[in-house]
Amino acid sequence: MRWTFTSDPEVCAGAAEPWLSRDPVRNTIPLTMLRAVREGLWGEDPLMGWATDHGGEVVAVALHAPPQLLVLADMPAEAVRELATALI
Repeated sequence: MRWTFTSDPEVCAGAAEPWLSRDPVRNTIPLTMLRAVREGLWGEDPLMGWATDHGGEVVAVALHAPPQLLVLADMPAEAVRELATALI
């Protein structure tokens, strides 16, 4: 699994939004937060990331746009461990 990070909301949306949209009910908060960042709300120093499996498929999304807390989409436990390692 590989995490990719960006501060560009359009890059994140291109990579992560299709995956998040597959289950919009479960991913309401990440989708709403991504939309808000794309529209300029909480645009100061965002950190957005997505994890891909070995086949290149998105399997996890994490969003942080101060002053909001880190928001994690529903993801496998392995992705959480690797996210923590990547953020350290």
